[in-house]
Amino acid sequence: MKVSCIQLCSSKNIKNNFILTNPFLIISKMHPEILIKYKLFFNFKNNFFKETFFFLRNLIIKIYFVFIHFFFLYLRDFFLLKKNKLIKENLDILIISNLNNKRQIGKDTYFRSFISKIDKNLKYKIIYIDSSNLDVFQKNKIINSHKIILNKYTNFYYEILILIKQFYYAFYYLIRSIADQEKKFYLSLFYSFFSGQYRFNLITCHQIYKIFKKNNIKNCLQIFEGNAIDFSIIHTIKKNSYKTKCIGFYHPGLYKNNISLLNENNNLPDALFTSSYYSKEFFKKNSIIKNIYNIDYSFPIKKSYNKLNIKNPFLITFVVEGLREEENLMISYAKKIYLMNNNYKFNFLFHPNHDNLKLKKVIFEAFNNDASIYLFSHDSDYLFATSEFLIYRGSSRVFDLVANYSMRPIYYDFNKNLNIDPLYKIKNSWKINALNENIFLKKEIKKFIYKDKIRTIKFCQNFYKDNNNKEFLNILNK
Repeated sequence: MKVSCIQLCSSKNIKNNFILTNPFLIISKMHPEILIKYKLFFNFKNNFFKETFFFLRNLIIKIYFVFIHFFFLYLRDFFLLKKNKLIKENLDILIISNLNNKRQIGKDTYFRSFISKIDKNLKYKIIYIDSSNLDVFQKNKIINSHKIILNKYTNFYYEILILIKQFYYAFYYLIRSIADQEKKFYLSLFYSFFSGQYRFNLITCHQIYKIFKKNNIKNCLQIFEGNAIDFSIIHTIKKNSYKTKCIGFYHPGLYKNNISLLNENNNLPDALFTSSYYSKEFFKKNSIIKNIYNIDYSFPIKKSYNKLNIKNPFLITFVVEGLREEENLMISYAKKIYLMNNNYKFNFLFHPNHDNLKLKKVIFEAFNNDASIYLFSHDSDYLFATSEFLIYRGSSRVFDLVANYSMRPIYYDFNKNLNIDPLYKIKNSWKINALNENIFLKKEIKKFIYKDKIRTIKFCQNFYKDNNNKEFLNILNK
């Protein structure tokens, strides 16, 4: 029987976490960077040998990690890293967050609104999925009685088990690729079982399973963006702790092409909180999740910069997603503008999870070490306030920057047929869609109606608005 790719990619009928954690099977949204992993499936002949090379490389890296690297990491953390405290106890809330950078040493970036509303009498802990490059000593500043950082590895036995399972499922689908009509898809799936992200997802879920096994947890609050790891965590919890209420938090901006969150699925949260009113209304209309609320997630406005007339018409801020290809694309676009008119200056705002020093080196090389190129991964109020233009693609920071600093938004429409614009609802004279660098020729920047500017700024200011904060406490106490 022919099985369509969409059916196989749906997690509705997947009951095995060793398969569900495979990110190849979950398309969270139609984004160019996400769709790259399907290039073998869509262009089989051109990518077959390249994928075979990466498969062998990843396999060697995997074996190396298990037998050599694991040993040194284990020794290092055994002697230097604080031990995560997994005392058996009753918890009202377990928060599963992401550790991206050192800014989270003092406070949690994602769940600040929730934590501020938790009653002092409720017991809670935060566990961090470690996506950072923090060293042991920086992690020690985070770990305490309330905070746990999950390891990027597990015990030697489970590492071997993962390797065996990878071979088992990979070759199972390799055999299916010979007999089935969807052979290109199954062969692509074979390669995907040896990806680094798949292994990371399995190890993360295994550690979460151990935590739930040792603790009695009433509510679990987690980031929920529709990625494979999000569904896998819920699957792990519901399989091993059926009394726990799963609460998801969708914090990104709203996109046209959110796919996995809208599919019929057995691994969805019992309740979903969104960071904006618009996201809540969208998911209420399109998702099968019944309990959907929004919670205050607004960025604090330090000063009324949008009322000051201090704009520099030659200063452009680039806000970039935390994806390597997007970084390269935006740096390349900035260079094209610079070569066309070197009067323009650039302020780059990158994802805080990425290495600023490496990016700085790449940028200065691209711009011949021009000292007028700025690079900030964190806030710089003066540069934001003086920037006339904001060039963006899929980053939800666009709402904050337009709302607080009145930058004129320019969506770089590199893929005409694949819209990832968080401001896709805005269609007026102030917002610009740019296909290339030619819009920065003096005559090409179109004039705008002042009312359109005010409407766009107000839309961004209202995007993160508090509507139902009380619902959070009601959900916890049900």
